[in-house]
Amino acid sequence: MKIRLRNIQKDVIFSFVFRPIFLFLVIFCLFSNVFAGEKMDFSMWESLPVMHEGRIMPMEAYARMLIGEKKLKFSLEASGLENMPAKMREIEAESKMSVDKYRRFTPSEMIFSWLVEPEMWMWIPFLSAENEELRRFLEVPIYGKSGKRLRHVSPYQLSEFYKSPKYQEFLKSVEKAREGSEKNEYPQEHKELIKELLILQEEEARFQAFCYRPEREEADRTDFLLNLMPIFQTWEDPGFQEMLSQTASVAGDMSSFEKLSQAMNALRTFSSKHAGDVMQDRPIYASLESLDEMARNLSQASSELQKHVNTRVDTIFASKERSGLTEEDLRQEQFFKLYMQNFVMQTRSVLYSLYDSPITLYVIPSLDPSPLDVRRNEAVKLHPWLSLNALLYGSMEGVLKGYPEEEVKVIRASYAEAVRAWKQRDSAGFQKSVQEFSERLRAAAEKIEPLRQELLPEKRRDREILENTAYPESVKLSREVYYYKLKPFWWAWVFPFIGMLFLCFSGILNFVVQTDKIGKEKQRSFFMNVLSRIRTFSFWLGFILLGIGLFETAYGLLLRGWIMERAPVTNSFETIVFVSLIAGLMGMWFTLRPVLDPFFHQGWQSTAFPWTSAGKSSGVISKVMFLPRLLCVAGIIWLFAIRGYGHGEGYNAIHLLPQVAVGASTPVLSDVIIWLSGILTLFILAWWVPRFLLVPVAGVVIMWTGALREENKEGLKDASEKAVTSHEKILQRNWFAVATAVSVFLISGAPFLFQEQFNQNLRNLMPILRDNYWLAVHVMVIVGSYGAGMLAWVFALFSLIIYTFGKYIKTEENTLRRSPPEICKTLSDLMYRCIQAATLMLVIGTILGGLWADVSWGRFWSWDRKEVWALITLFIYLAILHGRYVRLLGEFTLAIGSILGALAIITAWFGVNYFIGSALHAYGSGQQTSLIYFGIVASLNLLLIFVAILRYQISARHVE
Repeated sequence: MKIRLRNIQKDVIFSFVFRPIFLFLVIFCLFSNVFAGEKMDFSMWESLPVMHEGRIMPMEAYARMLIGEKKLKFSLEASGLENMPAKMREIEAESKMSVDKYRRFTPSEMIFSWLVEPEMWMWIPFLSAENEELRRFLEVPIYGKSGKRLRHVSPYQLSEFYKSPKYQEFLKSVEKAREGSEKNEYPQEHKELIKELLILQEEEARFQAFCYRPEREEADRTDFLLNLMPIFQTWEDPGFQEMLSQTASVAGDMSSFEKLSQAMNALRTFSSKHAGDVMQDRPIYASLESLDEMARNLSQASSELQKHVNTRVDTIFASKERSGLTEEDLRQEQFFKLYMQNFVMQTRSVLYSLYDSPITLYVIPSLDPSPLDVRRNEAVKLHPWLSLNALLYGSMEGVLKGYPEEEVKVIRASYAEAVRAWKQRDSAGFQKSVQEFSERLRAAAEKIEPLRQELLPEKRRDREILENTAYPESVKLSREVYYYKLKPFWWAWVFPFIGMLFLCFSGILNFVVQTDKIGKEKQRSFFMNVLSRIRTFSFWLGFILLGIGLFETAYGLLLRGWIMERAPVTNSFETIVFVSLIAGLMGMWFTLRPVLDPFFHQGWQSTAFPWTSAGKSSGVISKVMFLPRLLCVAGIIWLFAIRGYGHGEGYNAIHLLPQVAVGASTPVLSDVIIWLSGILTLFILAWWVPRFLLVPVAGVVIMWTGALREENKEGLKDASEKAVTSHEKILQRNWFAVATAVSVFLISGAPFLFQEQFNQNLRNLMPILRDNYWLAVHVMVIVGSYGAGMLAWVFALFSLIIYTFGKYIKTEENTLRRSPPEICKTLSDLMYRCIQAATLMLVIGTILGGLWADVSWGRFWSWDRKEVWALITLFIYLAILHGRYVRLLGEFTLAIGSILGALAIITAWFGVNYFIGSALHAYGSGQQTSLIYFGIVASLNLLLIFVAILRYQISARHVE
């Protein structure tokens, strides 16, 4: 009968589980090629190098930063086309979109479509407008014909609204109200509406700037004219013109001065012609060829004169006699040289402004020497890379001077072919043309790289800028694209959530199995056996899912660190993720302690040095592990003290010898302290990390060798029985695993719930944070303490919930004395361990932070708000530990202290930067909604404490 039941179960499982999965896989494999054929391949476009905000990134990363975190799924519903059926049909055909169905875009696909068909996007509703008040003000529908809530508007709808009398009257009323207010603020009744409207206008302006097409006749040249104003002011200085004329005369090249005068006169004529348009805020139209010629003549003439100026000034300063020149005259000559350099940079800025908009796609290094000059004027914005517009439409005598002409022709042809293939939805042609475009870009960059190195004399080259702006390897960019495609932190949030559900289900079954009240006596063993197996399966499945989520977290952090070449704890998002990882690992350790403690103890002893007492007791295994430990020590020393980090030479995380400041003969006290802290850190890493790495290996070897011995059969039997017992103890700790999964889920989910506050994109660091050594030893230690504190917080919440709703048991000694559930004591022990770890790391991290401050700011402590709250948090945890040690705090009060300590951590972690404000540690910013959420969390915690105190005082008056 039992065999028959098993066969039936197998048939059922195969029919309802494996067969549908098998059929799905078959269908997917059969039709995967069909699905793939309908989609354009953007893999090559996604990996194209783009320079943005001082960092070279793949196009995919740039697209995500440009578009933001909005949902890239749109339809033509409520696009303003209801009265234009012909236009609607045209847009539907071009974009493969419809009114009823939504089409999903990838970020890279969307910005490519913006580039090549901006006219179509004028009609597509993709600008975020979710606010109902804003939609009523814009006079656009809130719900579509299908009944769905509309969340976007089109640029066409906005442009039509800007022409309406309603909008003009609104602007007049707002300006009138601002003029009447004391602080020139917006009227209170319109503040929220104006805020939403400004965000919408900024998004539209970003789109319009990105889609700027310089070759079109209707392109607005207002920015070009505005960039001429500083040049006109400089040129109108009579002394400047006189000095230039004298310099050209001395050099015997008056033609260069005449060319400059002619170029200035031509530009002055153009400016005078369109002065009225600027005053009335009308667009300025002119052909690209004529403006490029005028700007090119201006730039070339000023560059020729600059050579004469440099020669003249250098000759004067090289002369030993300097006859007839006073110190004041020499300063004037030097000032004139710098003034001329600034003028040349301004003329080049005018030339580039023909092609570049405020948001421009920079795709290849530039041959302009100005951004690479150590003496450059930072006020004049010249980019070290060339824009796509300049590459496609610039003249070979102007912005493309020095570039390989054949490569430029092929680049333009392949881009034009990619545009044609995209509009015709030719997937094969698009892939081929984009690949050729990418390859030719790289070939051109490799040819101009040696030219970039020779643009300036050796002493004038900014080596750091040259290295950071060199065309990158494709492997590095593919790595970043892979990171964005993988979305590791999304899965690091999803897997713990699913694991939490399975663990909760296992905990409920565990409670049922322990009560053993199902059915009659004959049925009880059968049902309990089934429930026990389901409980075990559910627990381990949930636990494994939690572990997978933590693995995804660690993998994602490693990818970010690998891509950016720094410790991945430099912003709010990374610290949150790191905290969830630390909390999860500690929670899993606490759950598995019945098994891991003896295993870890044996492995720890076996990895000791053979001549120590622990090593002698371990026998031959310690001798076997001696060589791997030495290799690990050597690897750590090489990694932290020998292998260089970042760009440049001679940079190590830890220095083996004290560093000496430039110009000094001996190290100062701060240098010695930093060196000692580094050596101490290196010693700790080299002493402890190899043992932690080798403990699992040693434990497996001990278990395997013990299992092979014939005389250890009885011991193996005892070990098997202990394993069964330990397994049951682990199942009894189910709610510890639940608490861990809850903490990981809540912490790692915060960046997805509050995306505006926690930006997930990879960005450059602030200069103060560009130190891998201090970033690793200070920030990672401090953030690790936050992880321990957060886990103690979740354990405390579980404990107070049990104190509030659990069943109190009468003691045998005194029937009036009742104690809370036994699990509260175990949770208290776990909280105490977490607080110990958090306090230790807080002490070490605070001291290291002071050393870093001494290096960066020249003082160990400055009483900045961040430092003050870190000290308050440390004092709170020290008070909790001392109170527990002298028995002033019991199990119940320890839970309350853990919550208060966690609130202090949140204040020091986010509150200072987001709400209170910090001068030296202002690395974040927040919104008013963030403060509201923080207040809600703090209030709920305090409410739980209050309710738990009432229940505890009523149910256990004399119990601690």
